[in-house]
Amino acid sequence: MEKPNMEKPNMEKHQMENKMEKPNMESVFTIYTKSKCIYCDKVKILLDSKIKNYKIINCDSYLENKTTKEEFLKFVKSISKKEWKTFPIVFYEGEFVGGFNDTSIFLEKMDAFIDNMI
Repeated sequence: MEKPNMEKPNMEKHQMENKMEKPNMESVFTIYTKSKCIYCDKVKILLDSKIKNYKIINCDSYLENKTTKEEFLKFVKSISKKEWKTFPIVFYEGEFVGGFNDTSIFLEKMDAFIDNMI
């Protein structure tokens, strides 16, 4: 089985954060991500193709031990209003979207809405 040809997202143009913080309203999308996460890479590539203004928050340090991981999961639940344990964790203008599939569907709906307005 052949691996899909996926280019790596351009990480230099996006601000990386390493502290626990709420989704940014200045960036249209905020992505909570971790290393070695295929769906995190996919959502970055998807957003690179559609929207250039997004913020990446790397969560590796929150997942290092049980205590910080539990604190991070509580934090995610408090800002998303859902129990969410998979990556990526995506927000649009501060509102929870979901993971890669949810973001893909969300962007399709945005495109359809914009097309209908034209």
